[in-house]
Amino acid sequence: MAGGPGRRHDGNRIPLCRALRFLRGGLFYNKALAAKVGITAAPTTLDELEADMAKAKDAGVLPLQLGNAQGHASFLVQSIGQSEDGAAAAAKWAFGTKSASFDTDGNKLGAQKLLDWNAKGYFPATANSVDLQGAVAKFGAGEGLFFVDGNWDASKISDALKADAGFAVFPGKTQTAIGSSVGYAISAKSKNKHAAAAFLDFVHSPEASKLAFEQGFLPADTASVSAASGTVQQDLLTAFGQLRSTNGIVPFNNNAPATMDKTLTAETQRLIGGQSDAAAFIGAVQDNWVKVHG
Repeated sequence: MAGGPGRRHDGNRIPLCRALRFLRGGLFYNKALAAKVGITAAPTTLDELEADMAKAKDAGVLPLQLGNAQGHASFLVQSIGQSEDGAAAAAKWAFGTKSASFDTDGNKLGAQKLLDWNAKGYFPATANSVDLQGAVAKFGAGEGLFFVDGNWDASKISDALKADAGFAVFPGKTQTAIGSSVGYAISAKSKNKHAAAAFLDFVHSPEASKLAFEQGFLPADTASVSAASGTVQQDLLTAFGQLRSTNGIVPFNNNAPATMDKTLTAETQRLIGGQSDAAAFIGAVQDNWVKVHG
């Protein structure tokens, strides 16, 4: 909110409020399966992640749960790409900055890893026909060592796996995450300015922060919430703190532009289906971006 929470406006200003934070691209993991295959901590590098997935595969455990009916494999590509390229560079493309390109070393690596990991059997064979919530249910049922998802599914995963649920920043060269927030504004012509401002004040209050956090969202004021040690909620707070300190949150690629979600869904399905390669994927994504941003 412009001027900070608690400031009323005089009818000429339009206060803004960023209320709830979403993190996508974080790494959920099953602690029980990790222990089963000899893994004692969440991976912090891409090499460690790949080594852990290889261990899982050798032990007969699905390495990474994935539902790509709605294109969520694109978040794997983005997580790898922005970690390699850096959050600032990745954000330029996501925000539609002129002359930005998707054809980067990081995104090429991400697309190739998606191909390689699928070829190695690290994903479910039915990934392209399962939606996100179907994958959440499967992960909660113990199918998969790792799962890339957002904080909004943390409560479901925690309820299903209990103490075995863990969460960490996606492992890579730099600490980044795909993220966004819910934005609120008050029109300068509003007939109920003070009531709206009071609502924005409430959204930033300790009471509202606790309510939001209980539902799996990261509130604007994380200082007013807490979680028991060893829980996935505590992991989320730790990860969010790390990402804020490094300014590592990048907007969703599938929102840049509005038609990108459809393109990413189709192109990741083609990759996983063996009908495309990394270069064709990069080209198709950039072509869609150029049609809107030039």
